[in-house]
Amino acid sequence: MEFSIKDLQPSQFYLSREKIEAIQSWFKSQDLSRFEPISVKELDGQWIIVDGHSRLFVAYQAGLKTIPVALEKEDWNWDFYRYCIAETKKRGIEQISDLAAFQLSSSDYKTLWLDWCQRIYQTFFQKDTDT
Repeated sequence: MEFSIKDLQPSQFYLSREKIEAIQSWFKSQDLSRFEPISVKELDGQWIIVDGHSRLFVAYQAGLKTIPVALEKEDWNWDFYRYCIAETKKRGIEQISDLAAFQLSSSDYKTLWLDWCQRIYQTFFQKDTDT
């Protein structure tokens, strides 16, 4: 299954430059045999990227218009994803191309994205298992 790259809504608002460079080292737009499909889910009437933002960005940079996708079957906390998408849209990110200006060093990526996700999830979305 393939989707148009421009029709996929990012669910994160930063990329790691190091991850991008690592993917660029093996990515070949003419041969997608090593390319793991991008994980997507239809959520509230739009197709969101669940996993694979960096790979999708490299494919976009290489000029691809469509990309292999896999439908996400896991039952993640979709309210958390809704929150992340709202925050992403507040920053003007509605397509993978919009992330071009949001590439960070690995340490900044950890602090500004991964730690942010963990903090938001624990504060607002983690279920209380002690009850």
